[in-house]
Formats: sequence, C-alpha cells, structure tokens
Amino acid sequence: AADFILGPPEEPQPPPPAGLAVDLAAIAAGVGGFRILGEAQFDRAGISFTTIHDLNGDGLPEILVSATGNDAAGEDAGAAYVVWGKADGMPVDLAAVSAGQGGYKIVGEGPFVRTGRNVAVVGDLNGDGLDEALISAVTFRPDGTSLAAAYVVWGKADGTPVDLREVAVGRGGYRIVSETEEDDSFGIASIGDMNGDGRSEILLGHSHFGGA
Repeated sequence: AADFILGPPEEPQPPPPAGLAVDLAAIAAGVGGFRILGEAQFDRAGISFTTIHDLNGDGLPEILVSATGNDAAGEDAGAAYVVWGKADGMPVDLAAVSAGQGGYKIVGEGPFVRTGRNVAVVGDLNGDGLDEALISAVTFRPDGTSLAAAYVVWGKADGTPVDLREVAVGRGGYRIVSETEEDDSFGIASIGDMNGDGRSEILLGHSHFGGA
C-alpha cells in the first residue's frame, strides 16, 4: 500500500472534512506514520509538498516540503526542506533538518519572496542519476520590482544547505523568471519528456500574465 502526506500549514486549526478518516493524533504519536514539525511559529510549514525518488541511497523516497513564512533569509523569505525518507514513527523537526540532520534545507533568496509556494519534482536533468527539485517564489530586481521565479535545484545526497542566491547565478541549479513584473509565484509542474531528449520538461503558469 502506498503512503501519503497531509500538510496542515496552520495547525492546530482542524482540517475540513474531505471524505477520508485519518487519526492525526495517532500519527503525531508515531503510530501509523510520523509528523514533520516546522522550525518556528508562522513558518507555514507544509503549505506545499511532494516526494522525490531516493537521493541518499537507502531505498526510500525523500519528502520535499516547503515553509513560505520561514524567516532564515529575512521576513517571509521562505524555505524548502528535503527530508530523508524513513520507516519509523519518530517525528521530524525541520530545525534539525536545517542543521543537516535527516535531510537539508533550501533557503530563499531574501525577504518577502515566499519561497516554496509550490514545489514539484522534475526528474534527473543533469545526468547524475538524482531527481531535481522545482521550487517557486518571487524575486526582486535591483529597482525593487518583483518577478515570478522558479528554481531548479540539483538533487544531492548530503545534508549541506542550499542557498537559492547561489542557484540564481547557476551554482547548484538555475533560476527561471517571468517575462513581466509579477507579485506572485508561478504554478509549476513537470510534464515528462516531450522533445525526446530524455529529460522532463517544466510547465510554468501565471494567472496575472499581461501579454496578448
């Protein structure tokens, strides 16, 4: 049977009924799963999440989870975390993941970019056998105007953090920005290989695009 993830970013607010009964109190106690705890209040950890094929070689898929309100790189800079997959019920503290224990942290570029509004997995693009992460955010020009942004972050197997300021200049991945000024992030998806080069394509969408 497949496992699944629930992400209440404003817990302890109860989730609305959705036709599925899950005892979250039991999971929080390590029975039938495990809980992932945000670093700090108002981080909105769990606002977006997905799974990644095994990165660290233990045979288990990893979890990519975001927290748009994380303030490590400034107010509402946001962050994403790669959490190593595991088979026990012990909770995961994203503060420990931030320190390289049980995964690694991906830190936003700066204040108010809300990194991780959407996350996805693209597959292996750089030929190292590891899937890449796709993470949306906002970025700012030097004049203060904003652009929608998406980051392709190369998959890796160690716990060192990733700084999206480095990815923005081509180290550890690359950044994609919108054509026009935008104040919200992209919708993102991986749509498989369409042009026959063996690499998945990336689909980006934005509801506020002002082109013809």
